[in-house]
Amino acid sequence: MEGQTTQYLMKLAIDFGSTNTVMAWRIYEKQEDGGLKISEQFSSVNPVRKIPTTMVLREDNPGNEVVTADFFGTDALEVFNQSSLPVVIRNNFKQPLYTADPRDPRHEEGVRFTGLFFEYLRKVYVTEALNALPQYVKAQLEVVLYLSLPVRKTPYHRSKMEAIAQTAGFTPENGVDRISTELDEAECVVRYAMDQARPGMNQVLGKANKPDGALLLFIDVGGSTMDMTLKRMRICPDGSVQMDELSSWPDQDVEYPLGGCLVDEAIKDYLIRCGFAVPELLEENWRSGKAKEAIRRLKEHYNQTLSTGGTIEKLGNQVLDMLYDINMGQMPPVLYAVSNKKINGKNYVDEICKEYIDRMHRALAELFSEKFQKPLRDRPLTAPSDVDAVFLAGAGGRLFFIPLILRDPTVGFVKVREDPNLLFADWEDPSLCCVLGALADREDIVSSKFAKCTYMLQYQVYTHSGLLTSRFKENPSLLAPDKEEYTINDKTYPCRCVLNDSMPIAEKFEELPIERRIEVATGYTDNGNEATLCLNVLRIDDEGNVKTAGAPLVHSIGRTMSQTLASMVKAVLLLPAGVLGDVAATGADTIIDLLFNDSDKRTKTFQNLSDKAWERAINPIRDSELTMALQVRLSEDLELVVKADVKSKYLKDGGSGFEMEL
Repeated sequence: MEGQTTQYLMKLAIDFGSTNTVMAWRIYEKQEDGGLKISEQFSSVNPVRKIPTTMVLREDNPGNEVVTADFFGTDALEVFNQSSLPVVIRNNFKQPLYTADPRDPRHEEGVRFTGLFFEYLRKVYVTEALNALPQYVKAQLEVVLYLSLPVRKTPYHRSKMEAIAQTAGFTPENGVDRISTELDEAECVVRYAMDQARPGMNQVLGKANKPDGALLLFIDVGGSTMDMTLKRMRICPDGSVQMDELSSWPDQDVEYPLGGCLVDEAIKDYLIRCGFAVPELLEENWRSGKAKEAIRRLKEHYNQTLSTGGTIEKLGNQVLDMLYDINMGQMPPVLYAVSNKKINGKNYVDEICKEYIDRMHRALAELFSEKFQKPLRDRPLTAPSDVDAVFLAGAGGRLFFIPLILRDPTVGFVKVREDPNLLFADWEDPSLCCVLGALADREDIVSSKFAKCTYMLQYQVYTHSGLLTSRFKENPSLLAPDKEEYTINDKTYPCRCVLNDSMPIAEKFEELPIERRIEVATGYTDNGNEATLCLNVLRIDDEGNVKTAGAPLVHSIGRTMSQTLASMVKAVLLLPAGVLGDVAATGADTIIDLLFNDSDKRTKTFQNLSDKAWERAINPIRDSELTMALQVRLSEDLELVVKADVKSKYLKDGGSGFEMEL
């Protein structure tokens, strides 16, 4: 409509982590039907910011409540590494926010530091997201902030996080219309896997569409904590998704932590134990945070190396290189002994991470114990063998030995062991799963790469006169299986549907692209010299309504004269004796010679046949057999492509192959 302005929606997502916080946003254009379309102009690149969850305070005033942006957030490491100012590092303030009693002073301190940190996040949002948009977009912009919370959240935590965000400035005055805490981290990871159309999600959705639902295990490995949740996922008749929590670990406070920082500390202890580090100096750098950062970076760097069978060499010297700048004269005379020991995956597991692995085995056992599970009324306690898929996320999800634990036969995840696609762990960056899942293109959980309806491919074969071929090519909708003749210029021509069937392309929640092949064979009565294949895609929604997806497509196949004559030979041999006498009277040496060798004599002979004999000769009852192979897949533009191979002894060169995009 003239003068109408485009309405916009910004989805802003924050995954508040104990080590790093990730913030991302995406701009959508609102459609007239209520749907959303990504704005190509303003969301050509998905903006993502990964910010250390750290507060840096002046040492002489550690209780200072007014902290400038230069002293925390993105710039924390720079201040920490380069500034000459004495500082106090405050981190891991997320953990007591969720685990300590609300009356505990540690909880209140966590709330205070989280509020200061969110003030910085609000400044990043205003500066880099909101103010980067033109004024005309901001005038028509709705902003929704999604806060992904841990699965062990309570109603108290949800309301507290909303209050913290509002106090920090995520309010209508700064363009934020609504704050949503409806999606926990587990649900965000499912949305991300759906949006990425990950292999295996078709099986998950197919199971979730059944009454018992799909049993899913979510493991979020953070820098300081690990959260594990067992959920039952069901797709309701209205298309909404219901997630019922069956068990979670830790249930209350963390009895023994399982964050990635435990591995960092284990590497530090290993260096000291093996004599590759001077204990006092390493401990001093550990307390200040420099050694923690150096070891964490090396750990993340070598995860891929160890997972592919590689080795780590001179680990102590690499930590030294990251801690000290030789050119600045900061390296002490002796810090680490030269380590020539090569660390492979087995050494790493047995000598560094054994305690961590033992704790994870214990945590998994507790998760499935009767003490931790919350059985639903309609299902018994869940065992590891019941789990349909495992989702691994969080920055610590890259620890190379965690997938090995999950595939360990003693753990019992049978389905994950049998099908690698049911372990969702191979993300480009596991720390981004939650925010990108919250920003999924669609409001519902189902991606466009999965079928939300039933799709059927209808295929029909018609035999007819060649005079009808061009008519059908120009007007494929004319073809009807119950119609046996068509009129052109007041003259009627026969046409018969000899094959009419359909095959499912995609059932509801089945993943696309699909490579599906079907072969069909049929016997039919051939009454023409052309065959036409008609393809039509049908879309069937939840209410059973059938709609066509695009116009029907047709492909015609001609016959050869020799094949037609072969049929005529059969017909002539079946003619009554009187007709055979008429044929013999033409002077032909043999019937075969007449039909195949002398075209002039053949033409004159059949022209001289009685009308009745002629009709019976050129319109014989010929039993035919046709086979057809259909293959369906999805193109890069999400268009269905059908490849068909049709074969019959009556077709030219035995058959015909072609490909159509629907």
